[in-house]
Amino acid sequence: MWAHGGAVSRVSDDAMAYTGRTAAFNIGAELSWTDPADDDGRIAWGRAAIAALKPLMGTGTYVNDVVEADTNGAQIYGKAKYERLVGLKRKYDPDNFFRLNQNIRP
Repeated sequence: MWAHGGAVSRVSDDAMAYTGRTAAFNIGAELSWTDPADDDGRIAWGRAAIAALKPLMGTGTYVNDVVEADTNGAQIYGKAKYERLVGLKRKYDPDNFFRLNQNIRP
């Protein structure tokens, strides 16, 4: 858990792509292990932990915490912000050159 407040909360939520600036905390499941045989169990545990907390969470996800390919951008940013980002992508990167991230398709 990372406490919010301070500089994070002083920026308007619609000023930038980062969503959830008024939340008290940002939470994530950061897991670490060394044995590849544990992959499925550890990943499943992390997903289940976040799923259990989901009803208590607000809209938005810190984009660098998203590991699932093709995660819906509206889930990350919220619908209105996502539509604004799509418009910017269409204007500045219509050929989708910058696509090797949590991509927003033009």
